[in-house]
Amino acid sequence: MLISKNLQRTIRVLLCHEQKKIGVRELAKLAKISVGSAAKELARLEKIGYLEKSKNKYKLVEWEDLLNAFAYTTSIKEIEPIQFIAAERPGYVMKKISSTKLEYAFTAFTAAELVSPEYIADKLYLYIREDQKEEWEEFLRKQGMVKGEKGNILLYPVEEQYFYGTQEIRRFKVVCLAQLYADLFSISALGRGLSKKLLEVIRSVRSS
Repeated sequence: MLISKNLQRTIRVLLCHEQKKIGVRELAKLAKISVGSAAKELARLEKIGYLEKSKNKYKLVEWEDLLNAFAYTTSIKEIEPIQFIAAERPGYVMKKISSTKLEYAFTAFTAAELVSPEYIADKLYLYIREDQKEEWEEFLRKQGMVKGEKGNILLYPVEEQYFYGTQEIRRFKVVCLAQLYADLFSISALGRGLSKKLLEVIRSVRSS
């Protein structure tokens, strides 16, 4: 991670609330950081030019620039995945995963397929909470899956804030589009190509 955890949390919240003016205390609450840290990070982003301040509130004015900065300074490859091998096709495993009460959010190529069905993923990529790793491993074993290297189910254990802005697409939980863009951008050359297509989708949604 090339940026601090507090700045990463701040940027993630801002990208998910692009049209909204946000104050220091609200940002601190949403990003789960101290008020002092929120004030510091907002002031820094304002100074660079990503934000504008008016009446003690901040508005994101350079959304795409901040999105790209986020993608360049965070990487899903920094997180060591827990890998499982499943014999069933990915779509069937996705339904099993969505049936659990454990927290998850699909990302990378799996989420790209849900957002843009023209791409077919041969593996499942999902975030899980760090404090639920053991429960996830037990759940997958009960579903007949085996833990092993070069698996086709990749679980990335992360802190709770990675789930900020999680949305539901075709009844599956998917990370916010900003996080998805950053993950695709950093995961591989193929992912970077898909991130460009995703950006076109995001631009279309923002302009509509």
